[in-house]
Amino acid sequence: VAAQALGADAVDVTDLLPQPLARATALGADRVLRAGEDRVDDEVYDVVLECSGAAAAVTAALAAVRRRGTVVQVGMLPAEPRPVNLAPLVAKEAMLVGAFRFVDEIDDALALLAGRPDIERVVTHEFAPHDAVDAFETARRSELSGKVVVAFPRGEDS
Repeated sequence: VAAQALGADAVDVTDLLPQPLARATALGADRVLRAGEDRVDDEVYDVVLECSGAAAAVTAALAAVRRRGTVVQVGMLPAEPRPVNLAPLVAKEAMLVGAFRFVDEIDDALALLAGRPDIERVVTHEFAPHDAVDAFETARRSELSGKVVVAFPRGEDS
């Protein structure tokens, strides 16, 4: 949704599981591809956001980006060596950019939410603060959850 709001001509989404792909379709993805089943063509995308943190997905992202394109590594990889094919990065003179947290993008996200209330359906679960452990356990299971929120009842600030 954010990519579309910022002017992306098309947004394709890949995942291993059908549930996240269904959520992407509901939110307006132009095309969804099941990793391991559907082929992602090489050198197709100007920008690729790799959000899984899986080494194989990083390799696929580097293959899918166009010459001089950008791969944004959002997903956190384990802090240990992992096999990733970096040859396309060099051959295509692509950029690999890491993204960790945010600075002031939250204001843009809130404005987008205000203009598109249907986006809230990305929130699949909401937990009270005393159920935070259950919230993290639910969030860990991507076949079950999208965005998991720990929310204070309105009017409470701690």
